[in-house]
Amino acid sequence: MSDEPDEIDDSRAPLMDHIIELRRRLIWSFAALAACFVICLYFARPILAFLVHPLKAAGQVRVVYTAVTGGFLTEVKVAFFAGLMLAFARAMGDAMYACGNSARRDALSAWVPVYGWEMADPQLSFPSSPGGFYYGTAHGMDSYYFTGTVDALGTYPYFDPGKATPDATTTAQRKALSAQMIAYLLNFAKNGDPNGDGRNVPTRWPRFMGPADRALINFTYPAIQTSSNAFEHTHKCDTLWGPDVFPPLY
Repeated sequence: MSDEPDEIDDSRAPLMDHIIELRRRLIWSFAALAACFVICLYFARPILAFLVHPLKAAGQVRVVYTAVTGGFLTEVKVAFFAGLMLAFARAMGDAMYACGNSARRDALSAWVPVYGWEMADPQLSFPSSPGGFYYGTAHGMDSYYFTGTVDALGTYPYFDPGKATPDATTTAQRKALSAQMIAYLLNFAKNGDPNGDGRNVPTRWPRFMGPADRALINFTYPAIQTSSNAFEHTHKCDTLWGPDVFPPLY
């Protein structure tokens, strides 16, 4: 028999380590659910108004409760289920989408040049006084900029209706950002480097170099920004959703 240790057996954590890890993850899960519940409880009445809108549209003038605590308990239930959906959406968004993309960039960067970006329109950030349904800087909005059709953003469903027709300064900044993004795209299509010879891009797009330097460019205005490892830190890809802490979902 070989005296060499069994690598599989050596890699197995003791049962107590698994139990401790399970407890830690459950604590994180319930804490996140509790936080989302509190947030949704504050907005319970607007959420409930949204849910009963079809009834009002059908002619039901008011909602009738059959118990003294009916209204309060209904809001609590609405807040709980809304918080559950909010927590699940955030967890899946971070674990599967954000950290999943980061993991793919890590893998690809060992073989080919990788350039990552984020898109953020400051006019679509959370307003202090919301006036409608919020979409934010949605996935696919960068297509308006890459195709030079930012004027069509006026038809986008804004959270704040007042932002649907931006002022002249915002319009000019959007068009300038669109021109820069198109220049990056054409340079990349031409020679595989979005920076080209550097003459037509004011901000150099850093290459994603792997775990040591996970650089990204943030397309925003009035000025394009760059960062390194900030995306992974924001979405907790190295802690809560890291492969050594949480089983990869991507």
